Formats: sequence, C-alpha cells, structure tokens
Amino acid sequence: MKVRSQTRLLRRKTTKFYYFRARVPADPRLHYNNRREIVESLKTTDKREAERLVRIKSVEPDNHFEELRRREAAATRTKISNAEIARIVAKATATRMKADEEGRILGLTEKDFQRHLKWLEEAEAGGAHRHDDTTNG
Repeated sequence: MKVRSQTRLLRRKTTKFYYFRARVPADPRLHYNNRREIVESLKTTDKREAERLVRIKSVEPDNHFEELRRREAAATRTKISNAEIARIVAKATATRMKADEEGRILGLTEKDFQRHLKWLEEAEAGGAHRHDDTTNG
C-alpha cells in the first residue's frame, strides 16, 4: 500500500497539474459559503515542487480557520433565543425567590425595616425610582 506524502496534495486524472486541497472544518464553514473543501491549483506538474508548495500553502487556511474561531469566541452576541430568555428568567426568578425566602427566615433588623418602609412611602408618593439597600436611612 502506497502512503501519500502530502495529504493536501491532489493530482487530477484529467490534468497533469497538482492541486492544493484542504477540508474546511464545520465551525468556520459559513465563511466559505458552506464549502466543505478548498481546492486551488499549484500551477506545477513537478511533484517535488508541488510538495514544497503544498507545505507552504497549508499554513494559510489553518491560520485563517484559527482566526475565525478567535473572532467568533470574542464576538459580542446580538441575538438570544426564546429558550435562552426563558432559562435566564427562570434562573433570575429562582435567585430572587431564594433571597426572599432567606430574608423572611432571618427577618429584618429594625433599621432595614425602617429603610424599606421609607422607600415604600416614597414610591407611593412618586419619589422613589429604585430600591437601593446602600442608602442611609
């Protein structure tokens, strides 16, 4: 069984020229119009020259795939699915319910109670915009 010296080296039966061939991984495939592979002519019929060129050419797509992965990892998300929204809301609700339950079990100090009462009175009068536990009361 003959072992190929370069896995990205291709020679078509219909031509004497050698070609560079690289598989496009699934994750950056959208940037390549969903192409599964890149094929480019090395413009040579000499096998040794083709082997030299394919080694040089192999670095380009690998670097580009890695750059696309880095950009994707660093990109800010601009879309969120309904399922993700539901999961975030459920988590936030559970967190607040747990904090509320702990507060009920532990109770409020007199100072915290007075601060909360003052905030409620201001809210009824239209003066409180947010509840801030760090305000002095």
